[in-house]
Amino acid sequence: MGVRRPAALAAALAAAALGLAGCGAGGGDETTAADTTTMGGTTEDEIRFARASSVGSGTDGTPPPIAASVRRAAQAAGCTVRAFPSEGRDHDEGDPTFAQSNPPTSGTHHPVWADYGIYDTPVPEKYLVHSLEHGGVVIHVGEDVRPAVKTAVEALWRESPPFMIVVPEGDDPTFPKDAVVATSWQRWISCRDATARSIAAIRVFRDVYRGTGPEGSPALNAPDEAVSAESDLPRPATPDEGAVSSG
Repeated sequence: MGVRRPAALAAALAAAALGLAGCGAGGGDETTAADTTTMGGTTEDEIRFARASSVGSGTDGTPPPIAASVRRAAQAAGCTVRAFPSEGRDHDEGDPTFAQSNPPTSGTHHPVWADYGIYDTPVPEKYLVHSLEHGGVVIHVGEDVRPAVKTAVEALWRESPPFMIVVPEGDDPTFPKDAVVATSWQRWISCRDATARSIAAIRVFRDVYRGTGPEGSPALNAPDEAVSAESDLPRPATPDEGAVSSG
């Protein structure tokens, strides 16, 4: 589990959150700064802040490019990496649907986003898509994934929690039960029958794309009162203690 951040960092993250109030609104190779640097810093504190968007405004109907390092890692692990057209970034307090992919990587979503951390129950996609907009990487774990792989996924989160969410897919009949799928805004990496190489590929995906969502937000949780008001939004079983509330 992450350690508690110093008060100065918490204050800086909270100040950065002031910009969150107004949020929402082809698959070629890509070589970017995100592909060759370490999240704009070398410490866990530094990587809690957003980098430049890797998807522009996040509303383009053309799939964004995929970093060459992500393609190489996916190929080595036997995983599939894809980019998708945007389904938009509007807010809706109801139950929006997603057409491009399962799990979704963009689209109309709830105004509240999910806290960062490891969950032991499924989380509705309408909250997770908002987390992607903020630069989050969500790792979806299929119901029949081997226990050793689940442990490895949780270890990946623990080694560096900023911007990361781990969720079980439960008994969703449309999600492959043997798969681990990591999503960012408009991209995913899908690993069937996941192995140690799969975890390594997901690590590359995480390091290239976390903090690069279209919203440009730091790794902050939603305001406590907003999360508490949503009866279908669980709290993480293992929270990221460094992700302070934005409220």
